[in-house]
Amino acid sequence: MPLAGLAEKVVIVTGGASGIGRAVVERLHAEGSRVVAVDVHEHGLRELSAAIPPDRLLGVTADVATVEGTERYFAAAIDRFGRVDGLHANAGIAEPGTAIADTDPDDFDRMIAVNLRGVYLGIRGMLRVLAGQGSPGSIVATSSVLGIKGYADSGPYCASKAGVIALTKTAAIEAGPAGHRVNAVLPGPIATPMADRIQESLPAQDREQFQRDLVSVVPLGRFGRASEVAALVAWLLSDESSYVTGGIYSVDGGQAAG
Repeated sequence: MPLAGLAEKVVIVTGGASGIGRAVVERLHAEGSRVVAVDVHEHGLRELSAAIPPDRLLGVTADVATVEGTERYFAAAIDRFGRVDGLHANAGIAEPGTAIADTDPDDFDRMIAVNLRGVYLGIRGMLRVLAGQGSPGSIVATSSVLGIKGYADSGPYCASKAGVIALTKTAAIEAGPAGHRVNAVLPGPIATPMADRIQESLPAQDREQFQRDLVSVVPLGRFGRASEVAALVAWLLSDESSYVTGGIYSVDGGQAAG
């Protein structure tokens, strides 16, 4: 049975060309939504456009970390579909890191710009659009289980994802009186192209151990699927979760419980 309230809704998904974002785009399309997929990678957007009819999907190339890019994707969505009802602020980066003492400040700034500033700009833009429309909407941000747990050699990433949680809670308090809902999902180890790139960047002899180390802290004992995250995101964007806001939801196979 389809989730209530998603049919014909217009939803923006940032980072929508691959991984979790693409799975969310596909799930929303299956639910009958009209979707605006935003990404910096044109090739991935072209692949999506070949799979989903143009009256149901708009691909927008934009840098979510900039005001200009954010304004571009909101304007494109409204120009094509006339309104925006939901946002999945999902775009993010993750790279092999170093100990905080060895971190390059430029690398730290880039992580914060994409993972945290990009979410801030998306939430800010969405709330302004909803105020102009005079209708309630739903926002879901992608944080990470590492937003609530430390992890060696991942200081900038952990900090950026912790910031997303704080933004989500604050936005939920501010937007609640107008009927808008803001929640966050915290994926654990998920099998995505980004996770593959991180593993492939390691020395060949370290790759299997890296994968074992990640799964060893997951009670379910496996990597998650992007579709499993998408299922929760779709529910949070739908009317099924109409009394849910300010929530922080782990999709991590139990990792955060340990």
